[in-house]
Amino acid sequence: MPEVDDFDIVPDDEGTASQRSPWLWVILIAVVALFAFGVGAAFTMLNSRVGTVATAPTTSPTVAPTVAPTVAPTAAPVAALTITVPLTATPTLTASLTPTGTPTGTPSGTPTVTPTPSPTPFCTVALESPFVPLYAEDEFGCAHRPGATTWAAYQAFEGGFMLWRSDTDTAYVFYANGNWFPVQERWNGASALDRGAPPPGLVTPERGFGYIWSRRDDIFYGLGWAEDREKGFCALVQEFDRGFMLRSSAVASCTPDNLYNHATAADWSPVLIAAAAAGDWRSVPAADQPAAQGGERPAGTLTRPAPHGLYNVARLEGITLDGLLADWPPAWVPVPGGGASPKLKNALVYGADRHSGPGDLSANFQLAWNDLGLLVALRVNDEAYHSGPQGSDLWQGDSIELHFDRLLADDFTSTVADTDDYQIGIAFTDDLTALRAYRWLPFALESALELPGAVIGTERGYQAEWIIPWGVFELTLDSISTGRAYGFNLSINDNDAADPRQETILSASPARTTHNNPTEWGTVRFLP
Repeated sequence: MPEVDDFDIVPDDEGTASQRSPWLWVILIAVVALFAFGVGAAFTMLNSRVGTVATAPTTSPTVAPTVAPTVAPTAAPVAALTITVPLTATPTLTASLTPTGTPTGTPSGTPTVTPTPSPTPFCTVALESPFVPLYAEDEFGCAHRPGATTWAAYQAFEGGFMLWRSDTDTAYVFYANGNWFPVQERWNGASALDRGAPPPGLVTPERGFGYIWSRRDDIFYGLGWAEDREKGFCALVQEFDRGFMLRSSAVASCTPDNLYNHATAADWSPVLIAAAAAGDWRSVPAADQPAAQGGERPAGTLTRPAPHGLYNVARLEGITLDGLLADWPPAWVPVPGGGASPKLKNALVYGADRHSGPGDLSANFQLAWNDLGLLVALRVNDEAYHSGPQGSDLWQGDSIELHFDRLLADDFTSTVADTDDYQIGIAFTDDLTALRAYRWLPFALESALELPGAVIGTERGYQAEWIIPWGVFELTLDSISTGRAYGFNLSINDNDAADPRQETILSASPARTTHNNPTEWGTVRFLP
C-alpha cells in the first residue's frame, strides 16, 4: 500500500497546472525556435550584404570601413538587426559612385594625366656678332659670358698656324686639316733647338712658338717652317661650354703698355676661328682666312697642301740596315703622315669597309737621307701577313707603295704622272726575311729593283728599313739642293685573304684616289 508521503504531497487543485505544463514548454520552444530563425536570417542577410560591399569593384573604398566597424563589435541580435536599413541603401551608394557611360577597357580620360613637360633650357648670354656665322649650339653649347678683348700672338706656318692667348697663357697649334690642340709646355725663356736653316722664303719661329716647335717633332713635321714672323694683336674672345671663338680686333691697343696691335696694319688678314672642344676648328671663307705674310716663294719651295703630308727630312748617318730600327731617332710619324694627321679612317683611301681597326692595319714611319739615297723606316701593325706575287703584281699582297715627284714645280698642276714621277713597290718574302722591290713608274723604266734593306716580323706585324739610291729617281747627290721641295707619298697595301688581292690601302695622303695623280701626293724637303 503506497505511503502518503510518497504521493500525496501536492494538493489536488494543482494537478490542473501540472497537466498544462507540457503545452507551455511547446510554446516556449516554438518561440525560441522562431527567434533563432529570425536571428539566423538576419545574420545571413547581413553577411550577404557586407560581402557585396567588400567585393564590388565599383564601390568606393570609403564604404567598407563604414560598415565594418558597425558589424564587428555587435554581439546582440537586436543590434545586428538595427543595421538592416543602412545596408539597404548601400547598392544605391555604390551605383552613384560608378562613372556612367565609361566603356570597358582603358579609361577615356588617360590623356589628361600626361605630365607637363619641363621648359626647354636656353642660352642666356648673347653671342658676339662676329661669331654668328660659325656658331652651332649643339657643337659649342652656351656662351659662359660676353666676349672680352685680350692680347694674343699669331704666326703662320706652311701647315697651319700657332696662336697664344694672354688671358689663359696658353699656346695652341692649328693644323690646316682642321685639327687643333692646346700645348701644355710653358716657355721659360729658354732658346729654341737648332732645326737647321729654313728653306728660301721661310723663317724659323722664335720665342715661345720657336721653343715649342723645335722640341716637339710632331709639331715640327705637322706645321713645317714659318711663313712670317710672330705678330702680336688684340683679339675678341668668347668662351663656350665646349670650346672658344676668337677674332682679331682692330682697336688702337689692348695692353697697359700700348703694345702695337698688328691687326691695325694694312697687310693684316683678319683672324676669325671657332675652336670646338672636340678638336676640330673652322674659319671664315677662304678669302678671309689667315694668309701667309711672306709673299711669293721661289718655285723650288712650292709645296702640296699640308694635309697631304709635309716632311722635312734631316740628314742621318750611321744607319745599319738590320730591321731593328734602334739607330733611328724617336721621331715616328703616323700614317696618315705629316703630323697634321686626319683621323685614321680618313687615310683608308680604299677598302675601309674591310678594315676592322688599328690591329688590322696601322703604321708609322720615318724618313732620312744621306749621300747614298733616301732612307725609309717603317713599323706596321698587321694581324695577318700575306705576301703577294713576284714582280709587277706584288701590290696584290701586303706591301708598300712609295711615290716621288722629281720636278714638283715644273708640272705642279698635272694630274697624270709623267717621266719625272716615280712609283716604287716594296714587299717581303713569305717568311719576312728579305725585301722585294719593283718600279712601276715611269713606264719607260719599269723593272724589278734590288734595294738594300731588312725586315723583321714582330708580334703584331712587321718592321723594315731600306734605302732607295738617288739614281732610282734619276737624281745625283749634287742635284739634291737643301730646301728644294719634291713630291712624296707612302701607302700601305693590306691583304688578309689567302688569294692575291688588294683589300685595303692606308695612305699618308688622305687625298689619294689612284696610283698616278701627283697632285694627290704630299711634299718632302731634305734639310742639312
